[in-house]
Amino acid sequence: MRSSVRVAVCASLAAAISLVGATSSTAKPRTMDNPAPAYMTKKIRSKISQRGTRGVSYTTLRRWVRAGRAGQKAKDEPMPEPCPGAMPSPDAVQAGTCETWPAGCTANFIYYNGNGDFGDGTSDGRHYFIGTAGHCVDHANQPVYMQVGAAVVHVGWVEKKLEGGIGQGGQGEGGIGNDFSVVRVRQGLRAEPQMPGGGPDGIYTGCESQIVKYFGHGYEFVVGQGKFGGGLATNWNDRGYGWSGTAFGGDSGSGVQAQDNLAAGDLTHFGLDDKYPGSTSFGTRLTRALTWLGANWYLVKEDRTLERKDMSDTQCGGASSGGAGGGTLPIG
Repeated sequence: MRSSVRVAVCASLAAAISLVGATSSTAKPRTMDNPAPAYMTKKIRSKISQRGTRGVSYTTLRRWVRAGRAGQKAKDEPMPEPCPGAMPSPDAVQAGTCETWPAGCTANFIYYNGNGDFGDGTSDGRHYFIGTAGHCVDHANQPVYMQVGAAVVHVGWVEKKLEGGIGQGGQGEGGIGNDFSVVRVRQGLRAEPQMPGGGPDGIYTGCESQIVKYFGHGYEFVVGQGKFGGGLATNWNDRGYGWSGTAFGGDSGSGVQAQDNLAAGDLTHFGLDDKYPGSTSFGTRLTRALTWLGANWYLVKEDRTLERKDMSDTQCGGASSGGAGGGTLPIG
């Protein structure tokens, strides 16, 4: 699975690099989220919350949309469908799943805060978290709804956010390298670090050129079935990074991995930025996010062990002082 994903990413590099020249030199990076689906009305969100960790199945949501119970606006959009696209877990919020409210985005990795043991990932409502982009939520303590199996579930509440507000096509207030948030997973819901293509095996701290991949739910018009993306990342600094490759509305928040399935950070922006020459897609480094989150915050790896690296472990420089990858790209 992992080798086939890498081959697919490598095969797309030529098209990704050609996209750089095709993009307008006056374009500014924009956030890659979508508005929340029209069927996620206040009334529907309340019904989902009442179902606890079970949520509401997409079968029921489709019935509500057809009956107009999700509002007249929802009738004009495609019927809601399950959106993980691979390995949906019926009883766990999974790394790489899709967010359906307050914005149409993608989750990244699972995190743990504390000195305990991750165990089987069943949340106690205090120590278990899932990440997304900062601009994909609006404020602390906001309820967040995501895909769990074949249902939409109120998975928890925003714990912390590094950004100014929901982007919906704008640049956002945080900008590249300052765009990240974590959602506290509600008690009784299990957090699953495994993700399509393989969960993280560690944290990338280097500055060298890397082939990167992500699994996102962006299609510009709706949040939908997940798909792989990626490209060649040649710009690394201590806060953000950039690669030449595509990104779509709804991909914001996706967990980006470097070679050897090392977690690099999230996906937040697309466009051109003179601080990241040659790159078209951008994100906040995981080392930057863990520094901001504070001590005792950890990435949960696919094997359910914990790892922490922060900005003291990177030596790439700041966004304003260069930091473009100077290494050679490993082949094979």
